[in-house]
Amino acid sequence: MSETTRMMEGAVPLAGQEVAEGLRDLASNANDALNGAADAVGLTEKVQENPYGMVAAALGAGYIAGGGLFSPLTMRLIKLGLKAATIPMVQERLFSIAESVIDGALEQSRKITTTDSEEDDTQ
Repeated sequence: MSETTRMMEGAVPLAGQEVAEGLRDLASNANDALNGAADAVGLTEKVQENPYGMVAAALGAGYIAGGGLFSPLTMRLIKLGLKAATIPMVQERLFSIAESVIDGALEQSRKITTTDSEEDDTQ
C-alpha cells in the first residue's frame, strides 16, 4: 500500500467523527432553540397541566398539516358531526309538538267530560 492510501484510510474515520460531532452540536442547538421558544410561549406549562389535551392538539395539527382536512374521511366526520349536532334541535321540536298534541287531546277530553256532566245535571 502506498503512503497516500494509508493516510486516506485514517482520514475517513476522523472525517466521519467530525461530521457526527457537528450533527450532534446542530441537533443540540436546535433542541435548545425549540425549548427556548416553547418556554417563551408558555407551551411547557400547558403540556404539564394537560398532557393529553396537548397530544390531541398536536395530532389535530399534524392531521391538518398533512393534508387530511380535505380527505374523504374528514368529510364523513363532518357529516356525522352535523347530524349529531342537529339531534338535540330536532328532539326538542318533536317534544314540543308531542306536548301540544297531548295538551290538545287533554283539553278536548275535558270539554267532552264537562259537556257530558252538564247534560247529566240538566236531566
